Amino acid sequence: MELKRIKDQLAINPARTFSLDGMRHASVALILHSANGSLQVLMIERAKNDNDPWSGHLAMPGGTIEPVDAHARDAAERETLEEIGVCLNNALYLGRLDDIDADNHPLIVSCYVYGLEKKPSCTTEPAEVADVFWLPLSSLEEDTRQLKIHPIPDDPSRSFPAIKVPGKEQPLWGITYKILRNFRKCLKD
Repeated sequence: MELKRIKDQLAINPARTFSLDGMRHASVALILHSANGSLQVLMIERAKNDNDPWSGHLAMPGGTIEPVDAHARDAAERETLEEIGVCLNNALYLGRLDDIDADNHPLIVSCYVYGLEKKPSCTTEPAEVADVFWLPLSSLEEDTRQLKIHPIPDDPSRSFPAIKVPGKEQPLWGITYKILRNFRKCLKD
């Protein structure tokens, strides 16, 4: 799927936004690149940190909106530059996805979608990012990669949908899973 078509699809599916009502607000950048007819999304593996509830998780670059950010989109761009050294100023801005409410945290996450003609070189901030990799979007649809996980040790009855990512110990789940599910749904509408 070419980037212009994605931009058109996002334009006809306006993003739903949530009222913050005292909740924290963060934003992420969903960065796409088309290689050999295959759409790929840039992913990060967060650094392991005992004080981070998302330690070691697979995610997109992004983070909490700070007072220096005029808008949530500014935060996604600033965090992408800080975490992986990729400047999105010259990227093709494709649109915005629905806000996501984090299930177990008082947090709303906004997602902004970008397209890149060429894969950038990435330099990671080791305290925040352990790895940067490109994941074919089509691999997220493969039945053999779908699974359920039980990540809350004191509540094994709760399960969450997840996707096994080749070469990664941690599956893709949670907020990132919800964002990618919403993105794929938007493309199919």
